[in-house]
Amino acid sequence: MPEEASAIDNYLQPGQKEKHMSITASNRAPADLSHIKVNDQDELRYWADRFERTPRELENAVIRVGANTKDVEQYLKLKSYSKRE
Repeated sequence: MPEEASAIDNYLQPGQKEKHMSITASNRAPADLSHIKVNDQDELRYWADRFERTPRELENAVIRVGANTKDVEQYLKLKSYSKRE
């Protein structure tokens, strides 16, 4: 059975559908919102965008405080605050 096209797919030029699909996939929230998997590139991009950081900054935060999302968020907020002073 063929896959039905979404409304946006009808307006995309050839070759743009693949790009749209990859952007959509990387913006999708991870199944487990309590931990960050830095070895999953889509998840790393999601959390980096969510915290407005680079993937490298996010990886460094996970190294410092672990993969717990709340711990990483708190660490990044504290780090941002200390940069402003």
